[in-house]
Amino acid sequence: MKLSTLSSKKVIILTHAGADVDAFASAAIFSLFLGKNSKIGIPDHINLNAKALAENTNTQFEINPDISDFDAIIIVDLNSYEMLGSLKKSVMDYKKPIYVFDHHEKSAKIMTFAEGSVT
Repeated sequence: MKLSTLSSKKVIILTHAGADVDAFASAAIFSLFLGKNSKIGIPDHINLNAKALAENTNTQFEINPDISDFDAIIIVDLNSYEMLGSLKKSVMDYKKPIYVFDHHEKSAKIMTFAEGSVT
């Protein structure tokens, strides 16, 4: 699935647990690009600066969303399942396309996905 086709799909954009401004801004940009069918999801909690950014830009998000009803996941600003907090198992079990956009150095715990997913 090409990223350009996602605007017609229901997409969840996930950050790391305790999303900071970097993670939240990345998710917000994707959400603006994808439009009304997208949702920002944050595992466990959001930090105060990112919450202020969300409020100041009127950008909606959900803590610990149910990802099962989405056609694809976009993951931003993380490269390890551990950073997904309480959503780790749900993402690991997810069978639809997953796209990862990250700027961190690769580690031994880097995420791997089923065939058909893009990293």
